[in-house]
Amino acid sequence: MDAAKLEAAVAQYVRPATFPIGVRMFRDGEALPTKAKRPKADFGVQIATCQAITMARRYGWAVAVTREDLNCALTRVAFGYDAAPAEFTDGCCACGMYTETMGAGARSEAATPKFSFREYAALGRSFPPDSTAPTSSSPRCRRPGRR
Repeated sequence: MDAAKLEAAVAQYVRPATFPIGVRMFRDGEALPTKAKRPKADFGVQIATCQAITMARRYGWAVAVTREDLNCALTRVAFGYDAAPAEFTDGCCACGMYTETMGAGARSEAATPKFSFREYAALGRSFPPDSTAPTSSSPRCRRPGRR
């Protein structure tokens, strides 16, 4: 199905509040999208991935995030920007936010798909995309590679 037909079908049957965006993981040294907004450099703040995706969806901006742009340790590990510390593998990071116990947190983090450490350097809005981001809820952003 071509992009125009897909867009028409999504608009007709799903009617999302905003349009889905194409996202891509960029390797170290790859050029980021032209005019991409960088939260730390352009706004002076670190943000969560879901906020970056929401900016791209709501405002139509090209947004790119690297380790320096993100304030979420869980996302930095899942995207391979940081190595997993003990707090990540023992469930401490997920406990109380996503799970009720440390054991459940450890299982949740072990089941979370992750890119290899330093496999990628940035996530950005791109075409052609590697994946799409139809929503930007925290749980969806924590699960890279799931569609």
